Amino acid sequence: MESLGVKTGEQDFQKIAKLLADHIEKMSEKPPDILFSLARAYPSIRGKLVHWGHKAKLYDAEVRSIVENTVGLIETLFVEMPKKTEMYQLAETLLTSEESEVMSKISNLNSTQREKIVFSLIERYLLLDWNQPGYYEMREKIERLIKFIIKSLKPEEIASLLDAVIQRFSAVIPDLIMEMLGEVGALSPVLEMLQKKNYADWIVSRFVNSTSFASAGFNARVVAIIGPILSESQIKKVFKAILENDQICYSWSAQPHLINFINMYGKRVNRTLLERVLKRVSP
Repeated sequence: MESLGVKTGEQDFQKIAKLLADHIEKMSEKPPDILFSLARAYPSIRGKLVHWGHKAKLYDAEVRSIVENTVGLIETLFVEMPKKTEMYQLAETLLTSEESEVMSKISNLNSTQREKIVFSLIERYLLLDWNQPGYYEMREKIERLIKFIIKSLKPEEIASLLDAVIQRFSAVIPDLIMEMLGEVGALSPVLEMLQKKNYADWIVSRFVNSTSFASAGFNARVVAIIGPILSESQIKKVFKAILENDQICYSWSAQPHLINFINMYGKRVNRTLLERVLKRVSP
């Protein structure tokens, strides 16, 4: 704002973000999506720290998300916007193209371009308004396209991209990230990345706090996939969540993943806990 010659005074981030967006529009420019995603995401994180700091726990993924989003905003405002990147417009084109056209267009892009399109699609996803007609159709279309592009990359490239996505967006689109991990989390480079970056804690927390049958289903799928990198305490948290969270226990889509997890890691918890869990998930 200072570079635009505007004095903001002492205002909260949301108001300054809105003021910046207004000034960018007056310059006949499109305000960057990441600016709005930041303004939407941070109140909950700030509230967690300010009001529940005495007992709230921040996970590595959340901290990295704050840092990466801030860096991303700076890069967008001072690097990307002046260049008028074509990736955002290409992402929009892909969303209106036939499936055969999408495959052809993506095949002509290099891995760096594909990664940039994924980020453009995620930022587009963040700005969807559920009050608008066609919201669910567009959301599903973006999700399918993101998963398709990710699967078109090499395993090492997928791991690198997911690392960047988790760092930047874990606090704002956790469910979408978990769905992405469910698709490619079993790849060795992805598992190695998750272990190296200590993302298992965050993933287990998503599972433990599943808020719907649907989210419990894909969260259970990811937990079952990353079982080999979980610690004893993390495995115990998974078993306790099966007992305590009805959204998990009664989710039909979660059941096969839960049974698989119990069969694989039941010996790593005490017998009493195992028996209670087995009784809970039995038909």
